[in-house]
Amino acid sequence: MAIVLLASATIAHGTALIWQERPLPTPDVQFLQVASSGTMLLARGFDIDEPFGPGLLFISDNGLDWTPIDPGLAGRSVDAIGFALDHFVVITEDGELLLGNDDAASWSTRPAAVDPSASIRGVVEHERRVWMLATWRFGPAAAELVSSADFIDWTTEYSSEAIGVLFDPILGNLTAGDGALALTKMSPPPAVTTGAALALSSDGPDWLSFSSNNPPAGPPVSPGGLAWNGSAFVGLAAPPLDGSPTPLQIVQRTPDGNSDVFEYPDRVGKFRTLHGGPDGLVVQQLDDDAHRLWTSRDGTDWFEESVVPSGTFRGFARWKGGWVGVGTTTIRGVPRQALPIPTLPLGGLTVLAIVLALAGSVAVARRRPTSPSGSSTPGG
Repeated sequence: MAIVLLASATIAHGTALIWQERPLPTPDVQFLQVASSGTMLLARGFDIDEPFGPGLLFISDNGLDWTPIDPGLAGRSVDAIGFALDHFVVITEDGELLLGNDDAASWSTRPAAVDPSASIRGVVEHERRVWMLATWRFGPAAAELVSSADFIDWTTEYSSEAIGVLFDPILGNLTAGDGALALTKMSPPPAVTTGAALALSSDGPDWLSFSSNNPPAGPPVSPGGLAWNGSAFVGLAAPPLDGSPTPLQIVQRTPDGNSDVFEYPDRVGKFRTLHGGPDGLVVQQLDDDAHRLWTSRDGTDWFEESVVPSGTFRGFARWKGGWVGVGTTTIRGVPRQALPIPTLPLGGLTVLAIVLALAGSVAVARRRPTSPSGSSTPGG
């Protein structure tokens, strides 16, 4: 049975979210990533009793009910998934690409884009090309960025130790925005910290790197926190090495190199991952005694959602103006006005239902906390 949770916070313009939570298809499965085509969702999972076993893929048209599929894995594990050039992209452990149409009903295969020994750290679309970042976990700290317009002919856009060693590929260290790409990079040992520098590029070969030692100054970005908000790349500041609770810190870099750091001293916790797109962002807070979600329209003002999920989440995808999160469970949050208001038998009750629904949104919109810059913001 689905658990319905009403959210008292906002994602944009005082629009309250309605949240639902539902267990995964079987208790032995956990999800690692989710990708959206706009009409269909594709999730990557694994069997907790066999974490390095065959890959598991599931599709959903609502973010709550999942159906297993096998587009041709042949017992192989899955390195990464994404959506680009109107296709779902699945990369197998030996580097082969499985391509699905936007409803995941039809699949085809393509040869490996990079050496099969590499791990794929991100799959994004930029300038009508698909871009993939590959790194090698063993041996020299090396990485390679490749792109293609057809999933057949691949161009090596960047190959250098300068990109560095990146963390777990499920966290998504490569993203794209208007006119630029961004990725997080780690320094090779012994300089590795919990954070990473942020590098930007408009074309792939030439990169502008930012770090605390390379102006504009700012805290290192968490390897699990990087997104495009429509005007800037937004990063979640890396947690301290001891894992202690700290104020929420957001780093923003525009493609032209401008940098801003926003700190929220009244919002303290262990903030772990950031996900998002041009019309919304979400941060997951994983404290020992509380799992919370914080949402934002642009990365400047953040609102604590009243939903308290029972699980932890490894991936999020934008979905119909809201969110779908996957991990040890599945949650879906959609704007209140996106759901139909049921028609009740008596006209007076119908009017009452509409009034109560509108009153909930208005009440949320009236709570306007003050942002760190002193401006008034919607939400609560």
